[in-house]
Amino acid sequence: FELSRRLGLPWTPRDAFVEVFLNGRYDGAYQLTEKIKVATSRVNITSMTETDIAGDALTGGYLMEIDERLDGAFWFRTNQNVPIVIQEPDPAQPEQYDYIKNYVMQAEDALFSPGFADPALGWPAYFDPETLVNWYLVNELTASQDSAFFSSCWLYKDRLNPLLNMGPVWDFDISMGNVNYSDSVDPTLWWTRGGVWLARFFQDENFAARAAARWNEVKAAQFDTMLAYADQTAAGLEAAQQNNFQRWPTLGIRVWPNSQAAGSYAGEVEFMKSWLAQRIAWMDAQFNPA
Repeated sequence: FELSRRLGLPWTPRDAFVEVFLNGRYDGAYQLTEKIKVATSRVNITSMTETDIAGDALTGGYLMEIDERLDGAFWFRTNQNVPIVIQEPDPAQPEQYDYIKNYVMQAEDALFSPGFADPALGWPAYFDPETLVNWYLVNELTASQDSAFFSSCWLYKDRLNPLLNMGPVWDFDISMGNVNYSDSVDPTLWWTRGGVWLARFFQDENFAARAAARWNEVKAAQFDTMLAYADQTAAGLEAAQQNNFQRWPTLGIRVWPNSQAAGSYAGEVEFMKSWLAQRIAWMDAQFNPA
């Protein structure tokens, strides 16, 4: 979430660390966060009603999630087998379902067409490059397991706006090396761009150059300083973590899907920082080959 805020994505869920007491029982440290939904203070697009079934009103706004679990009543698969769940409007009227399904399919067809880089006919006519690049960098830097188009990949389309926007970012429990069943544990390989759309985007030299330029623009001020941010956050949680691990004595125990168990809170913080430092260095070398 902090990376998303630093890169300026239109909206990032606000969050706070809290200690939870339930019916007088201490239950540990948690992250309390806003859920993703259409609202003026969240995903700020037009909120549709059941009567928005024709004309300009039918063009938005739509909030969707790429989610292999198909966790929603209204969903479809694209020609590239990307699972799209319509989260809002809910319920989606038949006309709304048909419109956004056809629109996403058109966008994908343009992305996979022979002239996919053409500004008027290819992917630039359908996808907002700024949110796409920023969303990509946040997820690639953290090697978020789900971000290779498995789940928790949100996107939206506003009314009268032809562009699909990626975001908000979501769900980073299995990221930054915290995985024991996937290559995403390795900080020295591409992960998010393995997603079917991202792999195609990076076949466009202009898109690849845009991603590299954005990386170079923000690396020193926003990415390199994340290690200090981790230290500051860890220090602020010092008392809470002690309370938490008395309630849940899991230090030194691998809880699925942990890739390691350092045995101490400081050790876990150091593991994450070391992983991120390796990741930043490797990605920088890829974006800026000698």
